[in-house]
Amino acid sequence: MKDYSKTNRILSLSLGIYRTFKLALFIAHHQWQYHNIYKTEILPLLSNLPHDLAGRRLRKRTKNYGTTIAGFFGPATLLMAGHKPTRADQRLLCFTGSSMPGFDACFDEDLVDTKRIQSILLDGHAPNDSPYEQLANILWTKLEELTPDHNYLRQLTRKIIEIQTQALIQTSSLDKAIIEKATREKGVAGALFFTLPLPKEKQEDLLPCITKLGAWAQLSDDLHDLRTDLLENNHTLISTANSIETIEQIYQEWALIALQSLPKNTPQSVKSGFLLYHYQNTTFIKHLKNLLKGSAPKEAINLPPEDYYAYKTKLISWKLLKALASHP
Repeated sequence: MKDYSKTNRILSLSLGIYRTFKLALFIAHHQWQYHNIYKTEILPLLSNLPHDLAGRRLRKRTKNYGTTIAGFFGPATLLMAGHKPTRADQRLLCFTGSSMPGFDACFDEDLVDTKRIQSILLDGHAPNDSPYEQLANILWTKLEELTPDHNYLRQLTRKIIEIQTQALIQTSSLDKAIIEKATREKGVAGALFFTLPLPKEKQEDLLPCITKLGAWAQLSDDLHDLRTDLLENNHTLISTANSIETIEQIYQEWALIALQSLPKNTPQSVKSGFLLYHYQNTTFIKHLKNLLKGSAPKEAINLPPEDYYAYKTKLISWKLLKALASHP
């Protein structure tokens, strides 16, 4: 008698390998493009940043957001809307991604006052000699140059400044409702920037999906920043959770809602990319659970960095292939 279970396992493995290969090509293709844009157009703009801790962190995060994050989430957003990215779109998305860490740094590290950043970006005031104000002004000028709808860019920028300002309350509040609202709003505001190249009707069609994906992405970011947020006393849904099980429950709820929101016409490589992102996060939660051995999440502050980030060696496995194959 034919062993159908063995046949199904082989087919599942083959499908998983095929989808992994296609995803690797998708990521490599776009990140190669974004890396070239970053290297030739954005990196030279960072030359005046100081070499202190804040400057080094901003350089690192600017590259990560401009190439790795924008290199997937940017084209994925456009393709979910049925819009094939052009070269001009890719430039705009790379500059968009590279600009995001600046918003965080201005607020989290108090590099530029809230009113100053608004006056420079939205009110047309000239920057002073601060390299951070100079960089904000240059990046904003490029975004205006590349964005088709200037009013939409200004609307999103005004909103994210407002949300970032309100988020300062989150860092000191233990009210779960306040923290959750700030998490969702910050994630959605950031995700909406990746819709800048789209015509208005496609932006509106994609909005229900973007609101869920953006919130999930922000929660995931907070998940991986647990140790840093504990060190800096930043309150998030993750850093204030009293158990790993609570973190796992919150994460799974938000992830499921986000993944179910993907439009029906979403290309398979984009679906696979989001599944890889989900798998990375769940692998990290399991890794954290093993490290803490029943202790509260706040004890992650005492974990050596090399142990904390060791989960990355566990990402490529049969479980990943199975996860990619099991999704329709």
